Amino acid sequence: MKNIESDIQSFFTELLAERGNRLVVFIDELDRCKPSFAVHLLEQLKHYILDERITFVFSVNLEQLQHTIKHYYGINFDSGRYLDRFFDLRVSIPSVDMEDLYNDLGINNQYYIDIIIRRVIKIFNLELREISKFYSQIRVAIKKYLDGNIVIDTTFADGKGRNFIFLCIVPLLIGLKIADNTKYYEFISGQNSEPLVRLLSMERDFRPFDIMKNSNESFEILPESIHITTEELVNRVYDAIFVHAYTSVGDVITLGECQFSMESKLFAIKVSSMMSNFTDLS
Repeated sequence: MKNIESDIQSFFTELLAERGNRLVVFIDELDRCKPSFAVHLLEQLKHYILDERITFVFSVNLEQLQHTIKHYYGINFDSGRYLDRFFDLRVSIPSVDMEDLYNDLGINNQYYIDIIIRRVIKIFNLELREISKFYSQIRVAIKKYLDGNIVIDTTFADGKGRNFIFLCIVPLLIGLKIADNTKYYEFISGQNSEPLVRLLSMERDFRPFDIMKNSNESFEILPESIHITTEELVNRVYDAIFVHAYTSVGDVITLGECQFSMESKLFAIKVSSMMSNFTDLS
């Protein structure tokens, strides 16, 4: 331990002699490390940043790194001024153009599942690597459906129910597992409908609502119609899939033109877990 500083300095000097007149050291994702590790690394590096021949480049979420430093020293610690001891120049990377990203991935607005995918990304504020992971898992989980190799028969009520699960519930489950695993288990165990309410309560003219409502129900207050809110309808759907205790295979719940049964929850979990016949791992 006594010799490590001089050993590292000698190592850097040897690299410079072999490679050129400047050494650039890249350090990535320091903000994701344990607070104690991040602080100790910065404190150790200060012995080497005084060498004019060595440049350290940190790729970090600065706000998160400041939070990490405060977690170590205390909430009232001035983490911004602390980091100024190490960073001579800060360069902010521009935000990604999400429309360009969606176009590159092939996520258009012309299909319902693309609309849901975009909403899940926005609701959970997924990072770039998470978006790529999220979309890849969806493509794998339902590839045979998207390619038309397996078709869900929506001429029947149970088929319409499965199609709704396919287009709305499956992307939400995959997004939940990436963003918040605890909330995922709360959701599938019937304890928390909030993610589905957030996903589907954004607009009233979303087509699944049309087939979920009963013929005498309306979102508007109209004569001879039963007024219903989007949240009430979403919770009704959630209960039918994840909460209701079905007593037998023939026990079903009909919501408008859709039908759900004890198989609905299992179907949603199997498809989102890439364990169904819709999955194509190739």
